[in-house]
Formats: sequence, structure tokens, C-alpha cells
Amino acid sequence: MAARLRLLEERRRMIRFALAVLTLGMLVGVPASLATPPGKNGRVAYMVADSAGHWQVWVASDDLSRAKRLTRGRYDSGWAVWSPDGNQLAFDSNRTDHTPNNSRHVNDVFVMKPDGSDVKKLTDSKGVSGDAAWSPNGSLIAFDADRGNRTGYSAIYVMQANGRKL
Repeated sequence: MAARLRLLEERRRMIRFALAVLTLGMLVGVPASLATPPGKNGRVAYMVADSAGHWQVWVASDDLSRAKRLTRGRYDSGWAVWSPDGNQLAFDSNRTDHTPNNSRHVNDVFVMKPDGSDVKKLTDSKGVSGDAAWSPNGSLIAFDADRGNRTGYSAIYVMQANGRKL
């Protein structure tokens, strides 16, 4: 009985976190620059289209000096958000879409270090997963996903920051 109560309380916390993320997303408009607020390290993450038209993740100081491009490739990467401790960025990318020109778009959530190294895929999408948001203590990541549902419906999911326990 106690284990079941703990499980229910954990689910309630995850649902409250997901609802908070959804509410925040509705209340806060995305700035035209597509940049995030500065992380604890004082740097912003943003996205810029490269010469081939693919979105890439960049970071810079809050005054946009010391800009550094973190992603490269024939795919889109963007919507990066800082972990609360400033040691990682969560972002989404279609880099794992093996057939990017067909109508079955695949997009996953990834994390990387602030220098662009140690990229790790956290989701295994059959469709689109993205719009990651960190929990205040950095232990969880919420994101939306359609899980391959082509009717246009998606839901909010929560996982550990290492991609486990969806």
C-alpha cells in the first residue's frame, strides 16, 4: 500500500510539472530571436539557419559576444534550453531521420555539453519529439511528442534527464 501511494504521489508530481511546463509555454511568448534566457553561466542559446537553410544551435554571452556554433550537419537542430546548473543543453533535432524528404518526419530530444560535445539522444521517436524543458532541479526533462500519431495530436511526457523512465 505504501509503495502504491509513493507511486501515485510521484505521478502527481510529474503531472504537476508537465502542467506547469505547458502553462508556462502558453504564457511566455517565444522571442523573435529564438533565443533562450541566459543560463546560470550567463550564456544564451539560440538558433540560426545556416547557408543550406538548416537550423543550427549557437551559444553566446548575453550581449551576443563570443558566439559559437555548436551543431553542424544536413539536418535541423534547435530550440535549445539550458539545464538549471548550466552544464548541459537539451535541444531537438531531426538528425536521426533517415528519410528526411518523406512525410513521416522524425525529430528527437538530445542533450549536449555547452561546447557542443557529448551529444546524447534521449528519445526514440516514431514521429516528432521536442520542446524540451528542464525541471527546476535538473533531474527531469518534459517534452511534447506525437509518438508517431499522424492525426496531429501530441502529449506531454516526462523522463529522467538521462532519457530513462519515460
